[in-house]
Amino acid sequence: MLDITSKTGTYDPGGEASIYGGSYETLRLSASYGRTAGHWDAYATASAYHSDLGIDSPTSAGHALHDTTNQYRGFTYLSYIIDPDNRLSLIASASADRFEIPNNPNQIAAFTLTGSTTPNSSNLDERQKQENSYAVISYQKTVGDASLQIAPYIRESHFVFTPDFVGDLSFNGVAGSIDRSALTGGIQIDSSLPLGNSHIVRSGLAYSATKAVIDTATSVFPVDGSGNQASANPQSVIDDNAKLGSFYSFYIQDEWKLTPEWTVNYGLRLDAVTAYVDQQQASPRINTTYDITPLTTFHLGYSRYFTPPPLEAVSQETITKFNGTTNASASDENSPLRSERSNYFDAGISQHLSKHAQIGLDGYYKRASDQLDEGQFGSALILSPFNFRQGRVIGLEQTTSYQDDQFTGYINIALSKAQGKDINTAQFLFSEDELAYGRSHSVYLDHDQRWSVSAGISYQFLSKTMVSVDGIGGTGLRSGFASTDHVPAYATMNLGIVQRYHHFQVRFDIVNIFDRIYEIRDGSGIGVAAPAFGPRRGYYGGLKYDF
Repeated sequence: MLDITSKTGTYDPGGEASIYGGSYETLRLSASYGRTAGHWDAYATASAYHSDLGIDSPTSAGHALHDTTNQYRGFTYLSYIIDPDNRLSLIASASADRFEIPNNPNQIAAFTLTGSTTPNSSNLDERQKQENSYAVISYQKTVGDASLQIAPYIRESHFVFTPDFVGDLSFNGVAGSIDRSALTGGIQIDSSLPLGNSHIVRSGLAYSATKAVIDTATSVFPVDGSGNQASANPQSVIDDNAKLGSFYSFYIQDEWKLTPEWTVNYGLRLDAVTAYVDQQQASPRINTTYDITPLTTFHLGYSRYFTPPPLEAVSQETITKFNGTTNASASDENSPLRSERSNYFDAGISQHLSKHAQIGLDGYYKRASDQLDEGQFGSALILSPFNFRQGRVIGLEQTTSYQDDQFTGYINIALSKAQGKDINTAQFLFSEDELAYGRSHSVYLDHDQRWSVSAGISYQFLSKTMVSVDGIGGTGLRSGFASTDHVPAYATMNLGIVQRYHHFQVRFDIVNIFDRIYEIRDGSGIGVAAPAFGPRRGYYGGLKYDF
């Protein structure tokens, strides 16, 4: 069960400090504090996290090799009420993460490097760091029942991958350092205007501009006409690219309450993007909810969506620089990325069985042109986007929940089928066989999983002690040539105990109680570069103090 709550100094005065850790040298320190003073409202939180299980392990072993991570987070909310009709707010956040790329032992070197003995794949030292930050300033004004918000913002991200020069060349024939950064500035304006007792008209516009810079330095071996290594002396390929993209949008919608039980939302959104190609779209939308009875609600909707791809990509010039080397692509084709255009239909019903129990059923269908997908195509944990000429996603979700003063329980079951046909951009990322198969067949997207289940129960004793058990399961993500197969089905369970003592809270958790070995990916399938296994059994405990 997921609980998302916005915190401010007004609604969450005071603070808390916590320490949590356990298996795999896990340690998390966090603190938060909020308060109000006159017209001011402030809230801040910070955390530091260390673990020797930073990324999903490529093996089923109990402990991953070379998988340490250190992560730091900070968030601030600050609000000033100018008067009852005007408010100024600041939201800012920053994160800095460091990862070791886990090693896969007993690999066989495929290439020879001058002056180097064959390395042990258990001792490689690939690393990456990720830094992200953003800040939003918003001005909110109300005039009667009408409201206006103006929010300029800035966002920055930075990614650096450092290879193991000798190891990557020996095992992969390529060792590339990557330095990516993106700086985005924009503004969003939203308004709301009630018209009579039955209509609320909302509208808004947004603009953003992003500059992405991608610098790479890659060492590779030359190859002969048969594609075999021609020299043990590597050569370096330097490739630096920058791209500027802009995004514009405008929307208007009307919330129309036809009767106390029946509400219709309809509107239009206009989007335009200037990046790899210039594209625009007008997207109509209409959704309705109807309270059949006080305990039964039905909803039905249609939306047209326009989803631009991420700005980072590889240019045609980059591809040709690697011709005749161990990093040559199977295809020189690299059609520019396009925005996904989709029609999305949704229908569902929610039924309160009692004041404590609720059940829901929701079905959806998406039909897309230029279906966007992403995959990992190298050692670095970065995702590269590409398009399918067409895509189709269909699914059904069932939810059941129960909650009273002591007992909480839920079970969610999902059925899904996600497919794409004909990879028509960034073709150089794939083999010719995959491209040919995908032109004549609908292939499963790498994140497709036919059945997924999540469930959990908790019971609170005497308002001070709570015991919970939860678990997840599924039929397995896609694998094999062109994602025609899937990894084995899996199921895992967790246990948690929380004890409260006045201002203190003590908790103990067991992750993967039965120490199930379950495979997330096996390193095959479209857009999948490395195997990954879920975490083995772990024991964790923590202490939190409220003040």
